[in-house]
Amino acid sequence: MSSVVEIPKTPDLASLLPQLWNRERIAAAQRTLPPGIALPLCSINGDEDLPADEDVAVVVCYTYNQGQSQTAMLSPDLVAWGLTFVEALRAAMTNLKEKNKLVLVMAASLLCNLT
Repeated sequence: MSSVVEIPKTPDLASLLPQLWNRERIAAAQRTLPPGIALPLCSINGDEDLPADEDVAVVVCYTYNQGQSQTAMLSPDLVAWGLTFVEALRAAMTNLKEKNKLVLVMAASLLCNLT
């Protein structure tokens, strides 16, 4: 899983977003990683490993091209940014909440203009 884009060495927490990956995508990505490089993830319930009875996990992605493209944050990226996976996930979730608030405000404004 070679990144199409190089993640900056300077932390850019505003560019992090969570993404749901299915088991097959996770396995495919992990097969391409060199030894010692991990794809940090957690289950929907917060478990560090994906339980056998779950098919979806949360991965933290770095977004670029004005949010139109993304690449997964790998273990060396988190180390370079001085973050744990949990810290990166918290920032990603905060960013997602802010994006959702903006969408709701824009939708409300649009609805008000239609009436």
